[in-house]
Amino acid sequence: MNSLQNEFTQRGIEGALEKLPPKLNDAYHTAWQRIESRYSPESLIQKAVFLVAYARRPLSVEELEVALTIHIGDKSLDKKGQPKAENLVKHCEGLLTIDNSNHVRLLRELYSCENL
Repeated sequence: MNSLQNEFTQRGIEGALEKLPPKLNDAYHTAWQRIESRYSPESLIQKAVFLVAYARRPLSVEELEVALTIHIGDKSLDKKGQPKAENLVKHCEGLLTIDNSNHVRLLRELYSCENL
């Protein structure tokens, strides 16, 4: 998915499109495999994807940032440990996006909503 963002010419875009998996689920699986190979299960990247995927409702950027900041045993919120959602999304292989209402969504969820 991110491979298209790295192309700037018609030839490059067509080449990247030819390399995409034939099914959408395969593309998601490939993106997740890249995340797993680059980041540990304890990483903020994997945690961010899981939090967004399993949330009962869309999380705002601020909610995701706070959720990733809190650790078991914390008595208060340490803003020094708070990640920026925009930076996390950049490393999520295109699986997460920030929509116009400032919510972090799975790309698949956004695609499904727009194509109902």
